[in-house]
Order: sequence, then structure tokens, then C-alpha cells
Amino acid sequence: MRPHLRDLRLLAAAHLAGDAPRGGAHHLDGQGRAGGADLHAPLARRGHQPHRLRDLVRLPPALDVFRHGRRGHPLPAVQLADPAHAPGGPEDDAQRDAAGDEQRAPGPLRRPGPQLGRGGKAVTLRRRALSTSAPCLAGLAILCAALVGCAHAGRGDEPGSGIRFASDDFRGALARARAEGKPLFVDAWAPWCHSCVSMRTYVFPDGVLSGVADRYVWLEVDTEKPVNRAFVEQFPTEALPTLLVIDPRTGQAFRRWVGSATVVELAARLRATALALTPGAPGTPAQAALARASAADATGDHAGATEAYREALASSVPRSLDHGQAVEGLVQRLAQDGEAGACVELAREELSHVAPGTSLATLVATGLSCALELEETDPRRLTALGALQDRVASLARDPSVVLMADDRSSLFETEEGARRARGDLAGARTTALRWTAFLEEEAGRALAPEARAVFDSHRLSAYLALGEPERAIPMLEQSARDFPNDYNPPARLAVAYLAMREPWKALSEARRASTLVYGPRTLRVLLLRAEAEARVGDGHAARVTLARAEKLVNELPPAQFHASMSIAIAAKRKALLEPPTASRTVPLDPRRGTTLPH
Repeated sequence: MRPHLRDLRLLAAAHLAGDAPRGGAHHLDGQGRAGGADLHAPLARRGHQPHRLRDLVRLPPALDVFRHGRRGHPLPAVQLADPAHAPGGPEDDAQRDAAGDEQRAPGPLRRPGPQLGRGGKAVTLRRRALSTSAPCLAGLAILCAALVGCAHAGRGDEPGSGIRFASDDFRGALARARAEGKPLFVDAWAPWCHSCVSMRTYVFPDGVLSGVADRYVWLEVDTEKPVNRAFVEQFPTEALPTLLVIDPRTGQAFRRWVGSATVVELAARLRATALALTPGAPGTPAQAALARASAADATGDHAGATEAYREALASSVPRSLDHGQAVEGLVQRLAQDGEAGACVELAREELSHVAPGTSLATLVATGLSCALELEETDPRRLTALGALQDRVASLARDPSVVLMADDRSSLFETEEGARRARGDLAGARTTALRWTAFLEEEAGRALAPEARAVFDSHRLSAYLALGEPERAIPMLEQSARDFPNDYNPPARLAVAYLAMREPWKALSEARRASTLVYGPRTLRVLLLRAEAEARVGDGHAARVTLARAEKLVNELPPAQFHASMSIAIAAKRKALLEPPTASRTVPLDPRRGTTLPH
């Protein structure tokens, strides 16, 4: 989901030991919960662990948005917040793009531009339209229980889109934006965030964005790097990916989107945002409210953001671009703030008011995750669970709804988790089987290692859901060879080997990952390593590793620290080392405990 589907993913949760099923972005609060932190940045909020499953959906060429999005073909317009815009202006492009994911007329083949692969060799990536999308926020709660993400492919000149990203230099990029009089687009990401890597691999290089490439200054910020601490403190990030448009005149966030989006959706948003920032351009109450909500969210003013999102919702046209953004932002905000009841009510009220696409996927996945958080006796729980679970399942299986493959996977994961939580184990397994088949087909289509590795985290989660972790070993070993400096493949191998009850192999991989990892993500890797050390009977080594984890957490800057991190360390120590639990069997399924992050 946007976070988007999922794996909407909470940041803080991502650094914890275990995850629990939910759906959404990774939320910091999730790290302190019993289930652990969310590991990827998918659609719905998953405080404990994400369940990701996908259906095998073969998309015929006629449904490929990347092949049928040429400007010369008629596209049904989707209203922006103000239906009175004059025809023929830039806003019409945004409307056509926004509508593109809802329905497209068949057209000639669009060939995505080549992307520089490893060794400087040009490769062309096939971008398939997926049917679901949803942010990865807390309402998205996050959706993952696995080490999300993968190595970030290097970027420079992108022949398809023409976008050039500056790296990890916010002050320099902002100065350039001011000098050129252009807004600054910021991609806040992390190597473990699979949705982030999916956007970098499949969306940003796409030629559909060529029309907005020169209208922005582009910056990518690895939120794990110490060099970016000042940026993280100025723009707190609760879930990844977080996409920001900074007004160079004020240095404040003018738009903020959490989670992923299809290339057509992103192009529409960027065109509309560029127009809104044009001096003298007509604005609307909804667009003004969205600007206030983004600025408030970007600075941690949750109450102000909630109020502004509600204003945008009330003043926008249903099924319009602005309405979808208002719904998506509000449901994620409510989920992250623990307002499960309000989150569920919003999801049910807006189901028919959001056009099919990433925003709708985020809404239903986040709403379903929130419904699972309600008390068993809450009458809203049972009513919402049935309706929202059915909607999540239908979106995941509907090839006419264009979504990122990563987001569609998060929808299946959210469905599987909901079925399991409700005791429908047979239904959960059926969903997991479809999820696995879908992921394997998507990975098989990839024409470059970076594109294939996007699905490693999802595939590991699906194999764990099936109780077949050994199926993940070949793909993860291949990724370890392709990306020898990336900590994600060995960390995920360690998770798989622990689930296979091969702790010595898990320890070897965890040690390798701990030599490569950096930033707050180091906590998850250290907890994984301590798990492996305890499993092989080396309690002293496990204690030393946990002490190292405590030192790391204590030295984190305020913007990257969350109390749930310390709670996770204490829980791991108790589970592994303190009598009488030291000799007990620790759960191997990361979705059922706080032990196996991936």
C-alpha cells in the first residue's frame, strides 16, 4: 500500500524484535507492543506482525497501466477538489493521471526507459500494474513482520524519467531549489523498507514521470544514516517510505505522503502539487487544508494534522484526487495515534467515496487492521471485520484495480493475518498459497537483480506463513551474492534458519549481517543475533549482544529513539535468558511472538 500497502510500515517497529499481524506502515509505537515492531512499510497498521499474502493474479497486457497510459489516449477525468478548473490547464493532466489507475483505454505498448543495472549495463524493467495499493502507515499499520526492504539500487541519470536524485544533502538540495525557484521533492527511505525499494526500482525510473522531472529538485534521504539526523529531527518519520514536497520559500512541507503509489498516481499528485505552488494559481479549500495537514504531520503535530485532514475531507469532492489523499492521510493518522474505533468508522464511511487504487487499498487494509485491535466485546469489531476483510480480499484479487505489486502483496498479507486472527486457519493457508504463487510469478518477471530482490521480504513472510521457510534459502543466497554489502539478505537468512531449527547457520548469517548493518536497524539485527546465540546454548554471548543493543539504543538521537526499543530488549532478555523461560522453546513463527524479525 502506499506506505502503501504495506507493508504501510512503522519505523520504530521496524527496529524491534518481533512483529505481529496487522496491516500498514511501520509505526514507532508498534515497537513497544507485545508483538514487536512492524518490519516493513506496507498498508495497514500492524502493531505486532504483518501477514502478507498475495493471490496469483495474471494481468493481461490490456490491464497494464504502464502499457496503456500514453497521453494521446482518452482517459476518464477524475475531479480534483474544485470541479471549476478551466479545461486544458495543467490540472487536467493531473486529473487524467489520477483517473488512469481507475480505468484506462487500451493503447499501444509503452516501453519503460532503460535503467542502469549493475556494472553500468542498461537494462529495461517491465513494470506490471498491480491491483492494490495502500500506504504503509500505521493505519497501515504496518504490515510486516519481516526485515523489510532490500538494498537500495544506486541512482543517477534515469533514462526513462530523466530524474536525477541528489543523495543525503538536504541543505544543498534546498539551496538549489530556492535558486531555481522549484519545489523540492524528498524521498525519505531506508534499505530495509521493501516498499521504498519498490518505488526506487519500478516507479521513479518510469518515463511517465518525465513530464514532472524538470518541475522539481529531487532528493533521496536514507533516514538510517547519521549524516541525515538533522533532517530526521526536522521532519520526523513514523513510517516509510515518506514522500515530501518542500516549499523552498518557507522550507516547510507542503505535501506529505506516506507509503507507495503507482507511477500514474504519483505523476498526478506531483502535477497538482506543482500547480498549487504556482504563484497566483487558483486554489481550493481542500488543497489548502491538505497543505496544513502535511505541514503539521511533518513536524509531529498530530492533533493539527487530524483536524486539517478532516477539513480536507469535508471540502473535497468524493472520488477525487484530493479526497483520496485526505482519506489516506486521516486513516493513517488515526491508526498511528491508536484511535482504532475512529479508524474503523472512517474506513466504513468512506468505502464508496474513494476511487479504486492505492488510497482505497490503504483505507481498507488500515481499517481492517484497526478492527482487529478493537476489544472482542466492541460491536464495531464484528461488523467491520466481515465487510473490510471481504473488501481487502476483493481488491487483492481484482486485476482491474491498478496497484503496485508490493502493495497487492501487502493486501494478501493483511487478509491472511485477519483470517488467522479470527481462527480461520484453513482460509489463511489458502490465502498464503495464493500469495506465494503471486510473489513467485512477480519475482520471475524481474529482469534485474534489484527488481527481483524487491520481493525477498514478502516471499520470506509468505513462506513463514506456510511453515516452509526452507523455500526462502535459494532466493536469499542469490541476493547475498548479488548484493554482498547489503545486510538484508543475511539477516533474512538468519530468520529462515531459525525457523528451520538450524541455529548455527542462523548465527553465522546474523554475524555477517551485524558487520554490514548501520543506524537504528542495527537493533533488530542484534536482537536476531542474540536469539541465535541463545539457541546454540551460548548464553554469555547473548547477554553481551543484548548489552550492545542497549548501548546502541541509549546513544540514538531523540528523533530515532522510541521507548519500545528498550522494551523489546528487555522482552528478548526475559524470553531467552531468565529462568524459568531459559529452557523453554521459543516460538519460531515471527507472527506469533516477539522473536523472529526479518
